[in-house]
Amino acid sequence: AYAGKGGQYTQIDGILAYYEICLLVKQGALTEMYDDVAHETYAYGGSQFVSYDNKHAIVIKAEYALEKQLGGLMVWDISMDDFHGQCGIGRNPLLATMKAVLTGDNPDSPSFTPYPNPFEPTVAPGCEFTCPENGASYYSDPCSCRHFIDCRTALTIRKVCPGDLYWNNDKVYCDHQYNVKCSSSVEKPLTPPPAPEEAFGGAQPPEEGVHRVCYYTNWAQYRSGFAYYSPKQVDPFLCTHIIYSFLDLAENFTVKLHESNGASQIEELVNLKTKNSDLKIMIAVGGQTIPTARFSEMARTADNRRVFTNSVMDMLETYSLDGFDLDWQFPMAHDRENLNEVMREFRTAFGPAKLLSIAIRVFLNDLDNSYDLTTLSQYVDWFGLMTYDLVGYLNRVTGHHSQIGRASCRERV
Repeated sequence: AYAGKGGQYTQIDGILAYYEICLLVKQGALTEMYDDVAHETYAYGGSQFVSYDNKHAIVIKAEYALEKQLGGLMVWDISMDDFHGQCGIGRNPLLATMKAVLTGDNPDSPSFTPYPNPFEPTVAPGCEFTCPENGASYYSDPCSCRHFIDCRTALTIRKVCPGDLYWNNDKVYCDHQYNVKCSSSVEKPLTPPPAPEEAFGGAQPPEEGVHRVCYYTNWAQYRSGFAYYSPKQVDPFLCTHIIYSFLDLAENFTVKLHESNGASQIEELVNLKTKNSDLKIMIAVGGQTIPTARFSEMARTADNRRVFTNSVMDMLETYSLDGFDLDWQFPMAHDRENLNEVMREFRTAFGPAKLLSIAIRVFLNDLDNSYDLTTLSQYVDWFGLMTYDLVGYLNRVTGHHSQIGRASCRERV
């Protein structure tokens, strides 16, 4: 097994940005497919395979979060969306779709289009359809609940919804069959399944809203061409929280900026609040480059924890930040109680004035042994569940790295 070939712009084997994937699909170098069991998109070409979220997958996951009454969605990371609109479906299509679903908006704006799966079926007699003049929209198929008509161009193009989805003419996208009011004479949607566990469509956001937590990576500035990403490319209205990632944990357990222009990057992000006063800006300490042993040693004694907490507090005050996210990758079973103390001391220092969150691994062995979720929940405002990278090339099997359907890989998640 080996990692897939790195992208032209991200240049890291095993990783492709969405704008790289959708351009490869658009150019015919990759063929896009949809797994309706895992509820995940993937593409393949030659020896390459990539699993990823497109707009359709984002709808499924956002509806799932609402149905399960989760706190929202966490995005890693915003620099990998198609922020220039290179693929022809609008700027930041994934973030815009996430916002539309989580805020309860009807995603029928010009920037929101259904999952594009072109298919020209044989038209039965009496099922012909002609797009109306100036009918730049989508229409239901007169004889099929699973097809819809694309009238955005001068052509009348029939398309089919992926997997077992049906066309929802009210919401103007492909939806679960039990949410669809179908009036065709050929196909009718099935009745809702008796078990609500799999019925995660059509939920409404709670009155207080849900979080759209977005990580901003400080190394995206080193990508070339249109892939260059800085705070100037950030839309201040797509996310409710932006987490600047990452700050380093020094050997003396103080935190420090990793990039030479880190201070100006943070200041530019904080300045986005002049455009959206509800936006929250946070910092994250951690990531893959900091040895877990250093976190373990920091958490081991009260003196070390005090140095760490005070250093983070100083950083929050210096840059007028709203909170702190801990990205310890990853605590072991012997760190469990010390991690509780770290977060308890942060909450004591913060009081209610600052936000506190933690990113956690979601494999059952880690959840059972490394995290005391009941205790931690008393201190944090939310857990960021790292429901990605669940399958990678080191697993020596091909699979989806962030599937939401029933897991078919060897380890339950």
